Amino acid sequence: MADFTARVAAHEPVLGVFNADGSPSPATSTTYALYMNALRRVLRWAMETAAAQAAGLPREFIVAFPAGGAVSSKNPRPFSDAVLREVSDPANIALLGAMDPNDGGLADMWSIQVRCGRRISEVIGLRFDCVSEHLGRTWMWVDMTKVGKLDYATQVPRDVFDVIVARQAKTEEKFRLKHGVVPTAGQRRTIALFPSRVANPSFERSVSTQSFAVAFKAWLEFDQMRLPGHTTHQARHTLATRLVNAGASMAHVKRILGHVSERMSDSYVLIAGSQVEPFLQQVWVTGPGNHNPGQVVLTPTAAETTTAEQLMIDLAAVPTEHGLCTFKPVVGGHDCPFDRQCHSCEHFVLTGADYGYWRRQEQRWAAMAEGAPDPTARDYIYGVFEKSSQAIAGLEKALLALGLLDRARELDLRSPHQDFFDPVWRQGWRADDLVHLGAAEPAAEPAAEAPERPVDDSDGEEGAVAS
Repeated sequence: MADFTARVAAHEPVLGVFNADGSPSPATSTTYALYMNALRRVLRWAMETAAAQAAGLPREFIVAFPAGGAVSSKNPRPFSDAVLREVSDPANIALLGAMDPNDGGLADMWSIQVRCGRRISEVIGLRFDCVSEHLGRTWMWVDMTKVGKLDYATQVPRDVFDVIVARQAKTEEKFRLKHGVVPTAGQRRTIALFPSRVANPSFERSVSTQSFAVAFKAWLEFDQMRLPGHTTHQARHTLATRLVNAGASMAHVKRILGHVSERMSDSYVLIAGSQVEPFLQQVWVTGPGNHNPGQVVLTPTAAETTTAEQLMIDLAAVPTEHGLCTFKPVVGGHDCPFDRQCHSCEHFVLTGADYGYWRRQEQRWAAMAEGAPDPTARDYIYGVFEKSSQAIAGLEKALLALGLLDRARELDLRSPHQDFFDPVWRQGWRADDLVHLGAAEPAAEPAAEAPERPVDDSDGEEGAVAS
């Protein structure tokens, strides 16, 4: 450990470790972390299996052996537009195929990767029977062992489907030449689409990822390419970034890339920026003042373009009272001819960005109705908010269909400080404290001095009243 630490500090080579070209491998903080963590795993295994006791290693020594720490890593950047054109150019991909004299499928692997944005290990590990067509759409089935999902379906372009079908024919011919028969239906589900040539009579083992990585690195260093330093994983980041830039939701990106959580997808789309807010603002439904509240007016897709054009709606509409006003003179900056009575105005629409606000308003009105003194008052309160509830229900259905409902619940993009509940509950007061303070205020003396507004104390739980 002391020797390794000194070598990292002095940038000296690691003992016994060499690069592929025979040059010594310098010691870095990353290699130190990898080595120390690996040694710690070995020692822990030895202690659990009693191998350490047989070797005479005391438990105190194993427990005291430090871990190497987390391995630092950077997120690969998406391909720039110029680089993406070069690495996806069919002529350049043909150069990669020329580096594969035995036709192991290097060019096909990269053609699939650059178009579909999969993990490269998933592409290399594809099974023979990995594509199918359903209802006119082409699908690819991959094993995402990294996240524990097998036979995960993802839609692929028709040209990628054709590349895989052509590769299937080549692999089937190799299998026939090896065994004298074509693979059976059961074998098609187990043999590799890109089988290794080395000690692989059953065709179940794929080409190694390292073999592809070496060829890919050499391909990028060609004089025709001159793009050293790029990695295959950048194709994945590029696809995610372009999906978000085209208006796709995080739920859609998550489904395409096969992520477990949307937070992982977020790290792939930094260049495109946070598109959640503008995407939510493109989900419009008619407001409570319309004769048909909750009708979808505009979505990020072209499905509702006709409706939007008929209503003369565009994205220049301005936010007003937790929604959007589509009345052209108001949008242009003139005074509202309806005296800003948005709740009863047919030009008022709700957007996905307003969902959180309106849901809380619905809960507020429901609480008022349930606390009404008699059924007549209860029905009246519900009736007043009925059209708003219909508009909220339509907005919820539209968000659910687009996979944006969860994000809309999390975000409040329309001035949350003006909300009824937020300024109270965000202070951390107990409900009992609020009831006590409210009951203590004199009801018959409106002109008397009122106590100042309670403020948070140090623990954030109680308010102090100052006279």
